[in-house]
Amino acid sequence: MKKTLADFQPLKPAEQELFECCQRGDIAIIGEERPTEKIETNEIRAEFLRWLILFSKIDINPKGIQLYGAWISGILNLDNAQFLNVLGFWKCVFEQKLSIIRTTIKDIYMDGSLCEQGIRADGFRCHDLHLRNGFEAKAEVRFAGAKIKGNFDCTNAIFKSLDKKQKALDCNGIYVDGHVFLRDGCSADGTVRFSGAKIKGNFSCLKATFKAFTEEEKALNFNGMILGGGLQLRDNCTILNGKVDLINLTVNVLDDKEFWEQVTLKTVYLDGFNYGHIYGDTSASFRLKNMLGKVSEFSPQPYKQLTKVLRNMGHDRDADEVMIALHDKKLEFSKESWLYKVFRKIYKWTSEYGYRPMRILKIMSGIWFLFGCIYWYGANVTVFAPSNPLIFQKQDYNCTIDKNGTKWFASPQDYNATNNWYKASPPEYTTFQPFWYSLDIILPVVDLKMEKDWGVVIPSPDGSFFTTFNYFIRFLTWSENIIGWILSLLLVAILSGLAKNEKE
Repeated sequence: MKKTLADFQPLKPAEQELFECCQRGDIAIIGEERPTEKIETNEIRAEFLRWLILFSKIDINPKGIQLYGAWISGILNLDNAQFLNVLGFWKCVFEQKLSIIRTTIKDIYMDGSLCEQGIRADGFRCHDLHLRNGFEAKAEVRFAGAKIKGNFDCTNAIFKSLDKKQKALDCNGIYVDGHVFLRDGCSADGTVRFSGAKIKGNFSCLKATFKAFTEEEKALNFNGMILGGGLQLRDNCTILNGKVDLINLTVNVLDDKEFWEQVTLKTVYLDGFNYGHIYGDTSASFRLKNMLGKVSEFSPQPYKQLTKVLRNMGHDRDADEVMIALHDKKLEFSKESWLYKVFRKIYKWTSEYGYRPMRILKIMSGIWFLFGCIYWYGANVTVFAPSNPLIFQKQDYNCTIDKNGTKWFASPQDYNATNNWYKASPPEYTTFQPFWYSLDIILPVVDLKMEKDWGVVIPSPDGSFFTTFNYFIRFLTWSENIIGWILSLLLVAILSGLAKNEKE
């Protein structure tokens, strides 16, 4: 291993420039742009650069080692090293892999640089890490288990993994005290993984593009990441191919305007995804179609999480819609008996699983009005008669009703005061009111005296069930009474539950 400056003699022109500039605190400008090929005047040997950073006895200026427009040949291996100054590589080309495993550096800048063989930086430590403004990697960039006290800035960076077995950007288990920026033109061909990461600030993916190799692979993998700030997926954050894994991700704010509407985003994993607030479309219809509608496997948690957030934000009706959709899904995937499913469907039809209790009143009102109309017709064709036996003892008011009942489709014109109690009842007796009668039946806890004072005329045995209208009316009264009890009890139970939830 070369240990002295003499071992590198003669120095190349770019090396000599760097050697002098790092002592003065100047940037060693080797070229104005990032080089496209290695030539004698732009080459810096990686071995010389390593020696300069780690072993040289010269006094490096506190501004650190800063290099612009150079071609770094060979593998730059700084594993397990400590460099308490700044390392700056602007618009440089790293011909081979940059290895900084378990390395500690104050700040590192690689703006506009190209890493032909990627970066290996497991356990890396620094304050600020900048891979931005045209930074490009043609192999995996790996910062697994790294710790960054400031920001991890990849604004307008390009990550490409030519090896399909590797990730484009692998930050598994990284810890960042500041913010992470993958935005403003940042793109990745291959998986971007931040699984198990802990980030105190925001994670910004504004105007970024992510693309996995196949639809079955993950374009973004945030499984188990804990984010103290907001996850920003808006402003044309695009998934061109692949899935998005947000399982067990915890964020404070979800800023996802227009993100879920992408046609190319087909599959997301949301089980365990926890967020506290939404900046974006909060309507249930949007979330159910574009967000939860892209979940590959059903799980109740994403629905309940969305419901919780919507309620906290004051969107109660949208929250109810999400819970209704959850119950629909549960019913769809239920393995219970057919009888259970029938009752659940009735529960849905009558009150949307209790989230629309006023629908019960609408149903009861519809039944009341419909049956009231039928009772009005029945009263005009002598189906009803007083239920008090004393009235039949008064011969002046007695009517001659057909003992065989009323035929179907009878005409009300055939019945008058001589053969219809509805028209011949005494003034002192309760007048039959068909709509009040219907209301008296459908409201079991209310006594309007209609059902008590009037009843359906039951034909003699000669009156067949299929040929007389009376039996049909009797069946309707029984049905309305049963429906009234069921819907009333259901409404009371729902309202009691809502009142209890409000107190809690």
